[in-house]
Amino acid sequence: MKIISNKQRLKLLNFLLHKVYKINIPESEKCRLLEGITPIHLVSSEWGEFKLFCPSRMVFYRARHFFTKEPETVDWIRTFNAQETLFDVGANIGVYSLLAAKAGFKVVAFEPEPQNFSVFTMNIYLNELSDLIVPLNMAISDRTTINFLYIPVFGIGHAFNQFGAPPELISEPASTAAKQFVMAYTLDAFLASFPQFFPTHIKIDVDGLENLVVSGSIKTLENPALKSLLVEFDSRDEASMQTIEFIQSKGFRIHSKSQRIEQNFFNYIFRRP
Repeated sequence: MKIISNKQRLKLLNFLLHKVYKINIPESEKCRLLEGITPIHLVSSEWGEFKLFCPSRMVFYRARHFFTKEPETVDWIRTFNAQETLFDVGANIGVYSLLAAKAGFKVVAFEPEPQNFSVFTMNIYLNELSDLIVPLNMAISDRTTINFLYIPVFGIGHAFNQFGAPPELISEPASTAAKQFVMAYTLDAFLASFPQFFPTHIKIDVDGLENLVVSGSIKTLENPALKSLLVEFDSRDEASMQTIEFIQSKGFRIHSKSQRIEQNFFNYIFRRP
């Protein structure tokens, strides 16, 4: 499947209308036709077929590697029990939220980057999962506030967006292509306002700011209703190592540690004994 831009699609549409079919139509009708040309990638699974909206090459990459990029995450979701709830912190286009919902679990997903969030909501619609997924266009951090989301690559499906500090101050040196204000809650503050959504499992993947998410989740971690966490950590980062110890101090044990495609990054799964 080849992903083409809207500009390329418009050029192709003009060629077909003018050169092939000899038809002239208003620009508004061309826009309507373009809206109907929706690139959808189909993924088969044990839970049925997924439909994934793929408006960019990066999104198509994520769709193609739906089950292979993080197999440990898929296996972790398979261990959930009926009526359990997943919090997906840093959902991006919502691949793992979709998977969990398709498997029958409730999901509350947090994604602050608006382009990724837009694709995510389209995927919820395409897969008819609106009753199981609560998508929230906001960040989770160590304080409830409004601050900049720094975006190193302004494009659909990209990662390494960081809330509250430019990327070069957090992890690898990176330029900032864009920044915009977004709202953030701590998990503790969010659940104080919306206790009906309390999670059984939490996935945290926020590209270097996991320690801030965890430090704003003390009461959440202490609640025995929370059974497990899957958190991405950078093995070179001292704050990450301290956060691992902090999670363990709240009654969790390291169940597994799996290396990501990116060197030095690992997915840790913590379970309460």
